[in-house]
Amino acid sequence: MLCFVVCQDGPFVWEKRIQGHVLGAFFYGYLISQIPGGILAERYGGKWVLTGFVCLSTVGTLLTPVAARLSFVPLILLRILCGIGSVGSFTYLFYFVNSIIICFY
Repeated sequence: MLCFVVCQDGPFVWEKRIQGHVLGAFFYGYLISQIPGGILAERYGGKWVLTGFVCLSTVGTLLTPVAARLSFVPLILLRILCGIGSVGSFTYLFYFVNSIIICFY
C-alpha cells in the first residue's frame, strides 16, 4: 500500500521576509522589556509584576488568531506584546532569588 503526502500551504501565505518579522517580533518584545521588568519587580514586588506580565502574555496569545486573520501587522504587534509578557517570569525569578539570598545574610 502506497501513501502519498500532499504538501499544502496553510491559510496564511506570507513572504519569507514577513514570516521572519513575525517570528522575530517575540524576541524584540522580550529584549526591550528586560530592564523595565526588573525595575518594576523591585518597585512593586515580584508577584504583582509576574501577574501583570502573565496576563499581558495571555491576552496577546488569545488574540493572536484574530490578528493573524486581519493582517500581519497586528500579528507582529501582538507577538511583541507576548514577548513583553513573557519576560515577567524571568525577572521574577531573579527578584525571588535575590530576596532569598538577602534573608540569609
